[in-house]
Amino acid sequence: MHFCPNCGAPVVSGSNFCQKCGANLKQEAAKLAALKQGAPVADMGKKRGCYNC
Repeated sequence: MHFCPNCGAPVVSGSNFCQKCGANLKQEAAKLAALKQGAPVADMGKKRGCYNC
């Protein structure tokens, strides 16, 4: 079983978006893979806090 990296909800394998929070699972998976390889995190701008709001 897979889980959404954004909200932790269970997701169906192969899904593109989380049914609960709407996170783009393909994009989140790419970010996690880059972090595991030691790549720098993309600049999220000057906004602080929740980037989904």
